[in-house]
Amino acid sequence: MQCSVRQDCPTSMLLFAVVLNPLIHTLERRLTGSKIVQLTTKTAVVAYANNFTTFVTAPADIQIIVDLSLTYKMATGARLNIRKSKAMAAGSRAHR
Repeated sequence: MQCSVRQDCPTSMLLFAVVLNPLIHTLERRLTGSKIVQLTTKTAVVAYANNFTTFVTAPADIQIIVDLSLTYKMATGARLNIRKSKAMAAGSRAHR
């Protein structure tokens, strides 16, 4: 593809999901993630439409997210919107 796809194009969301999927799988594989009670697998990324949430439980995970975001930007031209990004600390103060 040589140019962008219009937002109102019926295939734009499908193309976005196809291109975003490798990033989500890489984040899921590389991040420490968080175990939800009574589940045997970890969760590192939850995605819906054009938004995704990452669960960071180790300080090194932040650099992984930054590095993968830059790689994704270089490969696709898409970029992380810092203005819409938020961080929320949870847990004890000793771990924040």
